[in-house]
Amino acid sequence: MGRIMIYKEFIENWNKIIAYNQRLDSKGQTINSKSKEYRFPLTSLKLKAQVVHYLMKTLYPLFINDQENVLDLIISENGEKIEEIIFHRTKQSGIYHSSEKLSNDFFKLKYNLFKNLDSFFNDIQEKLLKKKKLNISHLRIVNSSAVPIINEYGDKIKTYSFKEFLIEFAALFQKLIKENLFIIYPEPTIYNFLKKFFILLNNIDLASILKYIISLLPNFNFAVLLDSDDYPLVIEVIRSLGNEGNLNFDLKLLGLDDLSLNSTALDRKNLLKEINEKLNVDYSYYVQQNQILNFLSDIFEVEVLTNKEKLKLLIEKFLYGIRSYEKVWFKIPKPFSYNTLLRFFVRIFGFQINLRKLSHWEISDFLFNTLDFYFGAEYKLLIIIKDLDLSNQKPSKKNSDSLKSTIKYTILFNVHNQSTRIIKLINNNEIPSDLSNLPEIRNELSKKYGYINYIIQIDESLIRSIIKNYIFELTSIKAFAKIKVIRRLKNDLYFKMFPELPPYKLLKEKGTLSLVRTFLPIFIDKHQF
Repeated sequence: MGRIMIYKEFIENWNKIIAYNQRLDSKGQTINSKSKEYRFPLTSLKLKAQVVHYLMKTLYPLFINDQENVLDLIISENGEKIEEIIFHRTKQSGIYHSSEKLSNDFFKLKYNLFKNLDSFFNDIQEKLLKKKKLNISHLRIVNSSAVPIINEYGDKIKTYSFKEFLIEFAALFQKLIKENLFIIYPEPTIYNFLKKFFILLNNIDLASILKYIISLLPNFNFAVLLDSDDYPLVIEVIRSLGNEGNLNFDLKLLGLDDLSLNSTALDRKNLLKEINEKLNVDYSYYVQQNQILNFLSDIFEVEVLTNKEKLKLLIEKFLYGIRSYEKVWFKIPKPFSYNTLLRFFVRIFGFQINLRKLSHWEISDFLFNTLDFYFGAEYKLLIIIKDLDLSNQKPSKKNSDSLKSTIKYTILFNVHNQSTRIIKLINNNEIPSDLSNLPEIRNELSKKYGYINYIIQIDESLIRSIIKNYIFELTSIKAFAKIKVIRRLKNDLYFKMFPELPPYKLLKEKGTLSLVRTFLPIFIDKHQF
């Protein structure tokens, strides 16, 4: 590709994808059913050609652009010179049938491309129409200084595990977007979403966030059948600890033919049972592809962290999905919490537990109304995440002043007009030595960062327990584990807040079972069994 070369493996893999697309018959079915595996572009995932084709046909129009033909430009660092031009012809969005390198002087730059992208795009359309009788749907522009960065990433990608790929890809993408090294024009919603998200993160790396989130996840192995009339897919997800305590996180994407299964021979529940047995996972989920894609599309179309009303609506949609068990999703083996006899028995003791009647509207109202009433529209919230396991002595309230070494992260949220405007990671060395003295911490940090309204201190083990028991095992009946989480919330060693707002005081003063009885009628519609 001339003197500016994207790494060799990418070009070879891309040419194979194009060759495969060219071999498709007019009905969009592959002529050779025993096609080889290709790498999904810029990822560590090696997938069957049919899967790569289907993903590009499905995802690209939804998240990037649903029109035909794309133009790639590699430009100089200052944006005043075109180094390379590649025209991609597509017969449908996401499905590339040819790539043609054009002369570098095909378009004459009359201005700095970064400052006049609108005008440049219009000029391109005019010249393409005049010279080739073609239009393009969008531009993808790569700054030449990004090419060595992409190539370094590409050289390592074939050795990456899925966890390593996820973390390194996040780092790469954040760098390219934040430093304006990669541009899509016109901007798709996902690109605009990520730009705003990176601004919100300020000095925090997305890769670090992903790495930390993965470390908090419990060990699990499950499969998800993403059903579709066109091409059902199976995702196998495994998170485990290796022999030396190393964290393993892997994801595989399979077609039903990879598991020797026929989607027309079995009903969906029996098909899910077969998947569960063949993959030997703990449990399997069934959900329609369009439900997942629509929810992801909703996320990218809203300013998730900076718009309260849109975030509230998104949470309502998610909770509505959870309550729609056996309507839009189901699980193998069936959760015991959906057993009618068990729910009847539990209700005798005053506990109404029925996830099918989850009050998706009431939960979001309760959450946001509580935040608005007690926190207000403008505030700064400091969250200190610590890990008591890092302490060399058994933690207790008496030695809590020696626990500064257990701090892992200190994060400051600046909320303006009920919307998060900036998230800042604070150096742990700035925290006063007495970790139990939250008023002192507030006073000291307020001198540098402005008045801090609230401080929350939480232990990592509590976060892990919440994720495990109230997310991954939400539908399971593990009453003691779930109650243990609530008890830890009442313990200052694991959760502490300053100043102590009425909801927090209620949490500490009320008995655990009494709290459950108080909030269940809010979270679950008690008038329906």
